[in-house]
Amino acid sequence: MWQRTHTDQSGEVISRWLIQLLVFMAVIALVGYEFLSIAFTWFALDDPAREVATAAANAMSDADDLSEGEAAALEEAEQEEVEFVSIGVDGDFVTVTVRRQAHTLLLHRISEGFTTPSVDGRARWRQ
Repeated sequence: MWQRTHTDQSGEVISRWLIQLLVFMAVIALVGYEFLSIAFTWFALDDPAREVATAAANAMSDADDLSEGEAAALEEAEQEEVEFVSIGVDGDFVTVTVRRQAHTLLLHRISEGFTTPSVDGRARWRQ
């Protein structure tokens, strides 16, 4: 009878240990998914930012007007499915800032600014 009780208790310990291990692995997977999603969104914004900056630079070189560049940037940002934030001119270059919400499970409910990375794109508008 003593062995039976001992076996039951060791099975219970193993079950608790296995459940704790599974919970720990699930938490690690969730945290990893959240941060990888933000990192992937940040890296994926590089090309759309450059495309938006190029569209703005082309429009500005034709009209030599910042408002024309901004209108072209807004249109290109919509096509690239990013949010246009700002435009600026620095000498011969136009710089635009775009952002996109990362697909997260929990972090966007805590801090939207953390899960919405923004990236600058630059393009030459004067030769």
